[in-house]
Amino acid sequence: MTETSPGTFQTRPTDERSKRTATVGTIYPHTQAKVVDLATREVVKRGQRGELLVSGYSVQKGYWNDPLETAKAMITDQEGRVWMQSGDIASIDEDGYLKIVGRAKEVIIRGGENLYPVVIENCIIKLDGVISVAVVGAKDEFYGEVSSISWFCSIKHFAQLILFPTILFFFSG
Repeated sequence: MTETSPGTFQTRPTDERSKRTATVGTIYPHTQAKVVDLATREVVKRGQRGELLVSGYSVQKGYWNDPLETAKAMITDQEGRVWMQSGDIASIDEDGYLKIVGRAKEVIIRGGENLYPVVIENCIIKLDGVISVAVVGAKDEFYGEVSSISWFCSIKHFAQLILFPTILFFFSG
């Protein structure tokens, strides 16, 4: 991310392949990171998802001539440390490897549960015959959260419409 100068996390050539391909690596020694719950802003346990916050000397001071965006992105904790709210949904595993799974603005909140479109899309795209998929939420005006989830699929052949009950079953359970 450009807001953290050259970088914050990196994998090493000696890391196992799964870490090199599925994560962005471990944090550099000169920076700090934490993953916080979207609602409570409390630090989550290792392996849980939340918004990535980054701090350190390489993190930007703010957005050029844009104090409003700077105020949205940069927060100061009780100890006086400045954190940049990345907007990335991420998790840090037990070994300290960061995995980015989506964007905070893309989170669908339904029934108090956080749903990540990219996670749902990654499951549907694995079904045989699906070429592409997009998952979106429809806002409920009364409750202020998502009342339903819609998905759009491209399939290889019209005969593969049998996929739709499979996908509906996926969503139901």
